[in-house]
Parts: sequence; C-alpha cells; structure tokens
Amino acid sequence: MDSELRRQISELRRMAFEEQDRVMIAAQHRAKRDPAVDTSRPILLDIDAGPVRAGRILHEMIRQEREASGVAAE
Repeated sequence: MDSELRRQISELRRMAFEEQDRVMIAAQHRAKRDPAVDTSRPILLDIDAGPVRAGRILHEMIRQEREASGVAAE
C-alpha cells in the first residue's frame, strides 16, 4: 500500500509541475526577456507584503549604517 501511495503522489507532483508550474515559469521567463514588458515595477500580491517590507527595512538600515560610518552608497 505504501509503495502505491508513493507512486500516486509522485505522479501527481509530476503532473502538477508539467501542467501548471512549468507553463507559468516559461511564461514568466519569456516576459522577463521581452523588452516591451516593464519589469521595473512588478505587481505585488498581498502575499508579497511581508518580504517586500522586510527588504525595504533592511535596505534602509544598511543605508543608515553606511551613512553613519561614512561609507558611500553603492
């Protein structure tokens, strides 16, 4: 029973990647290479709010630390 369940789960994962994930990844890759697509301001989803906020806070902390130590910003 365990081996059959593992086989089914493996098949479902493969199907999900080939029919869903791979298609989305390929579309994103094409869009990033298309010069007509502006990727400088990506659309942010609600799920992106935490990581984006953390990144902004970290960048601000780094800027302040560099300013305090007299190191030029990159």
